[in-house]
Amino acid sequence: MLNIPPIDARRMQPKQVTWSDWMPPLLLLEFKATDGKPIYLCDFASAGEAGTPHCSWLPIRNCPDAPIFSRENALQTSRVV
Repeated sequence: MLNIPPIDARRMQPKQVTWSDWMPPLLLLEFKATDGKPIYLCDFASAGEAGTPHCSWLPIRNCPDAPIFSRENALQTSRVV
């Protein structure tokens, strides 16, 4: 399991960066974690392409509440499982 520090949703300020090494991702963004360390996020198509470990779900703090589930517009809402 990767040890990934959380990102604060209220302070998310992405910075686009370039990767000069082998197999650069299509999109690479840098965020600051709550501990001040950088976290690099790339597009899903490039994640793990070279066999490197990756994580699809990230810990996020201070997210706004999700809208209540609605059968009329189910794609715009979430439900608690």
